[in-house]
Parts: sequence; structure tokens; C-alpha cells
Amino acid sequence: MSANGRLGAGELRPLRGGGQLEPDAARAFNAMSRWLAAVHRTDLLTSGDGATYRPLGSRGDYARGGTFTQWYAWERYQAGGNLAARPGTSNHGLGLAVDFANHNLVRRYGTHFGWVKTEAWGEPWHYCYRAPDSMDLIRKWSQVQIGDIIAPGDHGPGVLWLKRRLRDMGRWRWRIDGNYGGPISLRAVKRFQKQSGLPADGIVGPATWRALRRSST
Repeated sequence: MSANGRLGAGELRPLRGGGQLEPDAARAFNAMSRWLAAVHRTDLLTSGDGATYRPLGSRGDYARGGTFTQWYAWERYQAGGNLAARPGTSNHGLGLAVDFANHNLVRRYGTHFGWVKTEAWGEPWHYCYRAPDSMDLIRKWSQVQIGDIIAPGDHGPGVLWLKRRLRDMGRWRWRIDGNYGGPISLRAVKRFQKQSGLPADGIVGPATWRALRRSST
């Protein structure tokens, strides 16, 4: 993994609702989000800018009022704002921390998905990801549906549809199963993304779904 706050695009995964985390944390976040949507008819919400992965940034970010970086958070804290870790030491910079808007739900259910309080005890919205003793819930609720963000490690009906769509376009000639993330599936999706003028990152997000639905070849 790259240094704190310097994670590259290949080291991060998108979240339902926006933001990014490192792959295991992202999978746990998305699994809990799907579970809440199914069981409690609500979404897992972050608090907005800087709530998930934070790049390191540079000194003076707060005064400039630009992107929410670790330097922005630290300088805001020095000016009397919310608590923040020194730049380069934040769990946000490792893609392992989230500031949740509906943290009451995370307090009640988060430990089952690996979201625990390990720091910032005065901030009830701040949680870090630590792999839970049992991964059963995360595995179960990593089942993606058609239209969901699909990232390596995901599985379910959405992956089956993706592979069948690639097959229908002549881009898939292998056995079709519901697992995503092997070298063949990643290569097929990245090739399609590149030829569609999209970032070839292997993540099936909204833009890739739109391209898959409208493509005829």
C-alpha cells in the first residue's frame, strides 16, 4: 500500500452514495449499506466532504478553501474546528475511516460489518474498519444487483448479468458465474471501458452500466 494519504486509484474502491475506501473497508461499507436498505429501508450515509478517504494535501489547504484534505482538516482543527489527526497519520488517509451521518445505526449494527470505535471518542460519527471475527454478513451482503457498483470481491446477480451482457456483445467466451475480480473478468471489463472512452479501472459504476446498456457490440 502507498503512504498515508497517497493511495492511488487502484488502491481504492467506490462506495454506494459516494466516497472511496481501501478495498476491504469499501466492501464492508457497501455490504452494510445493502443490508440497511433491505432490512431497515434506509441508506448508510456519510457526512459529506472528507468523510471517507482523505488525500494528504499540503500546508495552507484550509486557508485556500479547496479540497478537503488531511492538511485542511488539521489546520481547521488548529483554528478551533473538529478534531483531526496530524497530516500523514489519519486513518482517513489509509481509507479505513468514515464519518457517518447516521452514526446511530452504525453504533447499533456496525460491529457486525467491522465498523468500530477505536479513536476520536468525542466524535460519535467517526468509525474505523477492523475485519470482524465473522465475515459471513459481509459475504452475504456483498451480493450485488443489476445497477450496483461492482468491484473485485463482489458476487451476485449483478455479476451474472454483466458477464451475460459481455457474452452477448462477443466479449466473453468463458464459463459464466456470479463472481467478479479474477484476471479474466477484470481484463474483459477494462477492455470494454477503454474502448468506450471510460477510465479502465475495472470498477463497474454508473458510467460503465450506461455504456453496457446502450452498446450494441
